Amino acid sequence: MRKKGFIFVVLATVLIITVIITGVFIKRQQGKSPVSTVKEARKAYNYNVLPEMAGLLANQNELAVSDISLLASQPDKFMLVHKEWFAGMDWDDSDGFNKYPDESMLNTFAYWLAGYEATDNAADNPKYKFGAYIDWKEETEDIILQLAEAAKNLGYSLAPEQIVFNGDEATDEALSKISDHFSAEGYVLLSLDTDSDSYHLFIIRGKDYNRLMQLAAQFGFGFIGEFI
Repeated sequence: MRKKGFIFVVLATVLIITVIITGVFIKRQQGKSPVSTVKEARKAYNYNVLPEMAGLLANQNELAVSDISLLASQPDKFMLVHKEWFAGMDWDDSDGFNKYPDESMLNTFAYWLAGYEATDNAADNPKYKFGAYIDWKEETEDIILQLAEAAKNLGYSLAPEQIVFNGDEATDEALSKISDHFSAEGYVLLSLDTDSDSYHLFIIRGKDYNRLMQLAAQFGFGFIGEFI
């Protein structure tokens, strides 16, 4: 009986030690998992999807797709070709793409496709305007002017100037009305999220929405489609 009791104590002790060791191992593994997940997510960013995204946002404009292809594959060369524009944006530090590649790629993509004019020399600015850059507190008239120009450049007959406003809409309310107007015509108004208090607005065909979201997810882009 004493022998059996001794064996039972030994087995119980081994079981307890095993449980403790397993628990410690699991905790260590759980503590490491967020780091591993972050690294895997970072590796998943795929700049190769940007030209196709540009095609959807610019209605397959060849120059826009070519520009973004260069940006995605050779950002340093893109900066060199458009050095005056980058200087006007105060982004002429090439270390930006080395230290913050995703943020730099996102902002350049957004401002460039929207046709942001960073210099007084038209030759140094984008040769097109396929979006609109507006502040968080923008006059409705200015929003309409920019989106009307973008729609015209895209070849879309949307006539946002025909939307009836009451005159005291906040920016988000105006954008919501414009979005509803575009939606009724089969288009989607989106704001590319640059983690700022401004809007980078783009218009896409409704049929392209799902594909754009798939591509955006591969890079880590976020789009806002509901404004209020």
